[in-house]
Amino acid sequence: MATIFYSLVVILLLSFISTISQYNSSRAVLDKPEWRVVIYNNCNKCSMRNLTMTCAGFQSAPAVDPALVLKSGDTCLINGGRPILRSSSFTFYYVWDTTFEWEPVSGSVECS
Repeated sequence: MATIFYSLVVILLLSFISTISQYNSSRAVLDKPEWRVVIYNNCNKCSMRNLTMTCAGFQSAPAVDPALVLKSGDTCLINGGRPILRSSSFTFYYVWDTTFEWEPVSGSVECS
């Protein structure tokens, strides 16, 4: 029960301190649009580490560097689990016909 509660608190906290923007970069690769995803850490005191997000069906042609986005089932580890520092952002690009949903699933928040 404590684990479930902790997981819910982390997901809520990640949802409040992070903003995910996704938009067309105006480039085409292999006749498909390139999409830019920016994950903003809006907290000026906390870093996010081991951020895992939903990414059901995610694919890219060409493939995204797994050090940036590592897919495992319907979730993706972002930035190789390395921190997204306070008041900063993490950006990656992918190429596909449509966008994919990106929502925080798990991670840790380290505040100073």
